[in-house]
Amino acid sequence: MNEKQLLIEEQKIIIDKIVTHLSRLGSDMYYESTINICHEIHEIIRKENFLKKTETDAVINLDANDIQTLLSYNSSCC
Repeated sequence: MNEKQLLIEEQKIIIDKIVTHLSRLGSDMYYESTINICHEIHEIIRKENFLKKTETDAVINLDANDIQTLLSYNSSCC
């Protein structure tokens, strides 16, 4: 795997971690559109101290559409 592929895999893991966190908080993602969930994930990345600094650094430049693309490859959400 090259460096870009490794970063994408890391980002998927981090996004999945945030989805799990939202689920534990009681967020009812089943009835939400994927893009709304992505905006929620984006807000967590930007405003909360939920992630470690290295994790935040890996996903800080993602926008909601980037997150949506990553989620499309990840079966644990939506």
